[in-house]
Amino acid sequence: SEMCIRDRMKAQRDYFASEGESDPKRLAAQHKRDQEFLQSLKKIGIGFIIFLIFYAILRTILGLW
Repeated sequence: SEMCIRDRMKAQRDYFASEGESDPKRLAAQHKRDQEFLQSLKKIGIGFIIFLIFYAILRTILGLW
């Protein structure tokens, strides 16, 4: 069972190694995915920061009352 998994992983690695650099279309697709991932990460980060600020302000207001 473990051998099978290792073989499949090796096959996948070989496939990507042999075709990765020579296929600009796939490289572009990969790059686009990376960009979209970073974009969504940024959105989450900004949302989280806004939430933290909002939460801190709320805590302060509630603390003052």
